[in-house]
Amino acid sequence: MTRAYLAFTEKGLALAQKLAGALPGTVDRCGHGGPGLADWAAEQFAHADALIFVGAVGIAVRAIAPHCRSKAVDPAVVVLDECGHFAVPILSGHLGGANDLVRALAAVCGAVPVITTATDANGVFAVDEWARHQNCAVLEPERIKLVSGALLAGKTVALMFSKASTRTRTSFEVGVYQLGGLGNYMNAATELQSGRGEPLKDTARVLGRYYDCVVWRTYRQCDLEEFAELAGVPVINGLTDYAHPCQVLADLMTIRERRGTLEGQKLCFIGDGCSMANSLIVGGLLAGMRVTCVCPEGYRPAADVLMFAHKYGEKFHLLTDPAEGVKDADVVVTSAWNTAPGTPESERRLRDFAGFQVTSRLMEGAKPDAMLLHCLPAHRGEEISTAVFEEHADEIFDEAENRLHVQKAVLAILLAGL
Repeated sequence: MTRAYLAFTEKGLALAQKLAGALPGTVDRCGHGGPGLADWAAEQFAHADALIFVGAVGIAVRAIAPHCRSKAVDPAVVVLDECGHFAVPILSGHLGGANDLVRALAAVCGAVPVITTATDANGVFAVDEWARHQNCAVLEPERIKLVSGALLAGKTVALMFSKASTRTRTSFEVGVYQLGGLGNYMNAATELQSGRGEPLKDTARVLGRYYDCVVWRTYRQCDLEEFAELAGVPVINGLTDYAHPCQVLADLMTIRERRGTLEGQKLCFIGDGCSMANSLIVGGLLAGMRVTCVCPEGYRPAADVLMFAHKYGEKFHLLTDPAEGVKDADVVVTSAWNTAPGTPESERRLRDFAGFQVTSRLMEGAKPDAMLLHCLPAHRGEEISTAVFEEHADEIFDEAENRLHVQKAVLAILLAGL
């Protein structure tokens, strides 16, 4: 069997080399002088029996998708997280379910061989074989599709926006549709009577009688909380001046997808201590990360968030020097801090945030394989340089894509009881 290993980080490369020592094959690292992802996938699909990605399952799926033809000729494809915790077959190929390969790889590094819905050459699901051995009932494929594809069938979701949105609006619209529900977008400022003075409490009590859930992007956190108290249905924060929880769920998913774990990773946020900073501090600490927040004087995170972070002791630091903050960071995060160009407020912020741009020189202080995330939209030349943005574009747009996935999960939990 000819095997080809591809890693994305130094840690992943070390694991790939360990695996190749026991199960021989070629070992490459994506970028950093190594092959590009698309070229590597095309080459190995044509010549190898098995492709083993170490890290980044989402990237692996997208890389192989253009080359899949049939089980008779395709190679097997397996993904391991870079910490070696799990080994997962994502394409069975001509090896069948690829489960023997997964078990062999898992035995080398102590990973858990994960049973998936990969099938063998006869179309038998590996998970079905496992279930039968465990005396479990096996669902027919049609029933599986019904469960996964129509979780929100008959459900309605109000998408209420008081400010502009690209990712939050579209990802919720697409997510509700993909789950079989109906999502209605409404501009709260121009399309609802609330824009003409109808009390917020009346709007909440009306929409709560029509809809099963409300997503609201607005300004004041207190307005969102009042709405949620009165609506009588789940209300999801689509962004307030205080918090951006859906974005941070996507950030954490992206980090875990690429790093294999959140525990112990150092996250450094550089920018305005408002919604993104507040949510990253809370989310990062709850997930077991070490969090450093770097803000200019006068732009600190919310007081209650800092009180929460204080309980985590040395796992949290609030600084004003970006160079000190990024030292040995595994993940650097920034966001726009100049949201009203051409105004006196903008001019003041340009002065106050001088030296807070994430540049290539600043990133040299982080770990060599550090990730860079940005919630978008990005103001190149202000909070981030064009060079740094483009160098980390794959990470940033994976982060944007993951908004869709985490929000579908939130909707499924709230409305389908998962």
